[in-house]
Amino acid sequence: MSKFLGDGNSQIDLNNPDELSSKVTDEIATRRKFLQVAKWAGRERDMLVLFGKFDKLMRETNDEAKRKDISKYGAIEVYKLLGECFASLKSSSALVIPGLDSHMGELWVDGELVYKDK
Repeated sequence: MSKFLGDGNSQIDLNNPDELSSKVTDEIATRRKFLQVAKWAGRERDMLVLFGKFDKLMRETNDEAKRKDISKYGAIEVYKLLGECFASLKSSSALVIPGLDSHMGELWVDGELVYKDK
């Protein structure tokens, strides 16, 4: 069964690897994008606090397994905050993205499902 993301006019088949981008954005660019969304929603400080919290945890350990777990937990927290930001922007009509609510609410990190919305 295919999962689609789109607004009805154009859709992406999420099960078709040919329709997904293989480009990976570097961490700094990704953080800038996340911070911009948080800023639009008035949650810039919250995002900066999350970045600081997980950067500190990463600096405090050299254990690769722990670092992997910390990064997954950090991704979940950022995912949740971004969800709150998009919900706030949508409810205020400040940002309308067709199909934003059509995703399946799953967060995958390195091919592993680490969080699923209820």
